[in-house]
Amino acid sequence: MGLGRRGVSLWAAVTLVAGLSLAPQARAASRTPPATYRPGLELSPPVRLDPTWFGAPLGVYGPGEPVVMVDSGGVVFVAASLPQAHASPIWYSTDEGRSFSTLATPAGLRDFGPGGEGDLASDMAGHVYFVDMHEVGAVVTRWSDHGRRWDFTVPVATGSPADVDRPWLTVTADAVYLLLNHPSVGVSVERSTDGGLTWSTVWQSPLGVQAPWSATITSDPRTGAVYLIGRCTGFSDSRLCVLTTRDEGRAWSSPTLVAAAPRGTLSYYVGASAVDAAGNVYLAFASNDEVGCSVYVAVSPEAKTWRTFKVDPTGGCATYPWLAAAGPGRLAVSWYHTDVSASPDSVPINARWTWQAAVVVGADTPGPQVTYGTLDQVVHRGPLRRFFLDFQGMGVSSTGRFYGAFNMDTEVPCVDPGTATATMAAGNDGSLSNRCVFVAGSGLA
Repeated sequence: MGLGRRGVSLWAAVTLVAGLSLAPQARAASRTPPATYRPGLELSPPVRLDPTWFGAPLGVYGPGEPVVMVDSGGVVFVAASLPQAHASPIWYSTDEGRSFSTLATPAGLRDFGPGGEGDLASDMAGHVYFVDMHEVGAVVTRWSDHGRRWDFTVPVATGSPADVDRPWLTVTADAVYLLLNHPSVGVSVERSTDGGLTWSTVWQSPLGVQAPWSATITSDPRTGAVYLIGRCTGFSDSRLCVLTTRDEGRAWSSPTLVAAAPRGTLSYYVGASAVDAAGNVYLAFASNDEVGCSVYVAVSPEAKTWRTFKVDPTGGCATYPWLAAAGPGRLAVSWYHTDVSASPDSVPINARWTWQAAVVVGADTPGPQVTYGTLDQVVHRGPLRRFFLDFQGMGVSSTGRFYGAFNMDTEVPCVDPGTATATMAAGNDGSLSNRCVFVAGSGLA
């Protein structure tokens, strides 16, 4: 089945050749150009997505690290991760977020199977793609007619190692690309030319090299260029590099330096990449030290020469950024923020975290203009410590409306067991957080 009638009324306004050296071949610009900041971005009241998945609770701890995508028909899709090896939940809205329903497959073929975390993508023909972790490595589901008709759910059968952590999707006019982060052996990129039915490996990092890590992937629908961005040489590297292919994955560029951590180290997860209508490539990332953290955006025309600017306008700590690109130089960026000046995991238990978002105009110029806003609600208290897992999401429609999907664990029924300031258990995986997914947004005016 595809887009059904079940829902709850909600209001929302929101082949690099194996063995090639991964050392960066060029340096990014070290200068951070100034940005101008102004408050006043109006954000809609946040709405909570249905916390059940076909009649059952969404895991013991609730869904985390949501992703959001708006397809060419204006349908808003949201998915989230579950830490209990359960298929990721997917919601959709056909009325600009006024109501959301669950996106199903026949007889629960995908919905009741194993999974964990995945990504959404769409093409101009109205196909919707979702990749989820699976026992076989990854499984891809496709719907047609903007989600109204289920087409298939298939395992990704390639020569790549089976273990998969975080998969990502991107779509060009001629192909669908799938990025697989393999925790034990490295990173690979798969390509499908038949709409997701079959896949072949077009890039594989040298065996055992987790670089770029933790990688993100994006593409330019106009040219077919695909960009792979992550930490240059592995998890401990505080530099970010990009690899590019412009010939459908047959050849990949040498790694080019995008940015180095402006303060201390890079935050845990790299962040999101996107391409705007003019072909400018963007990467959102966070950097922190013992006295705070900040969100930055790196930008480059076609991933050639990069510059970086700071997005969050205030002090304290801003982290877990995400972005979506629209017209030339126009971005929507979001992050979690606290006024406390400390690293995300070192703030006191009374620290209050909020969700913030910004519209950036002129992001492709030396003087970007950032208009920002903050939701009134507190989304978390105390050290962040991956209570929400690794990120939150942002998507933008063709009409310029953006939607942010984020977590909150401070309101019933989405409160941490016992206390909203519970400390983390061993494993640092957010397992104590009974979180829920919320959506908010605004216009990219």
